[in-house]
Amino acid sequence: MDKQMDLKVEVAYEEGNPYVSLSGEMDVYTSPKVKQTALNLIAEGKHHLIFDLTRVDYIDTAGLGVLVGILKRAREVGGSVELCYSDQVKKVFEITGLNKIFSIRE
Repeated sequence: MDKQMDLKVEVAYEEGNPYVSLSGEMDVYTSPKVKQTALNLIAEGKHHLIFDLTRVDYIDTAGLGVLVGILKRAREVGGSVELCYSDQVKKVFEITGLNKIFSIRE
């Protein structure tokens, strides 16, 4: 069974910056899809990324690790990563302290 179907990744643009909407579960099986999407965008010169996690039902450490890796890569090229997320995902970011390293949009 292909677990990558459990996460939908859609890219739109907001004021010229990629707005990446995720819906479903972001875990060890699905997060490589997010990583590849982000790395492709950064390679295309899109250095300021916005991730909408409001429809993410579940995120594990692999998913968090991928987001941290994307942030690191974006910063290396003078970029940034902003996140918007639901209360459910917010709790995970607060527990791990990652809410302090990411720009959060309300």
